[in-house]
Amino acid sequence: MGQIYQDDAQIASGQKLNKPSDDPVAMSSIINGKAQLQSFEGYQNAISSATVLLNATNTALAASDRFFRRKNRPVQLPLTHCRRIWLNTRQF
Repeated sequence: MGQIYQDDAQIASGQKLNKPSDDPVAMSSIINGKAQLQSFEGYQNAISSATVLLNATNTALAASDRFFRRKNRPVQLPLTHCRRIWLNTRQF
């Protein structure tokens, strides 16, 4: 009678293990697997947060690089006729 009840419970629930006493060794493996899965999810959350932070930092650094490149760019004056002559006669 016990086996019929257990088989019926498995069919109704769609799960092989309904309570720890059905198979203690298998239940232990399931619990360990769930703990590992939670640990991996924690790692994934940390990686996602770090990725967001790195992307924001990269954007800020790129913006500051563009700013400093513009700021340090030499001012180019238009070539006047006299400067053109002077540059052409100058020996490098």
